[in-house]
Amino acid sequence: MTPGEAGKLPPTERAEGQHMDPDLDPNLQHWQDRLDSYQWVVGSLVSLLDSIPT
Repeated sequence: MTPGEAGKLPPTERAEGQHMDPDLDPNLQHWQDRLDSYQWVVGSLVSLLDSIPT
């Protein structure tokens, strides 16, 4: 690993069912992936909050 790669995450395999859409602009694909990640994080946080007993 070079010093410039120290802060970067290692490449990961894409989840089952997710794939590059050949009709989608690569830049648009990037933002769609970012939105998918954001939705996953928000969903995880909501799930954690929902599991707290009241």
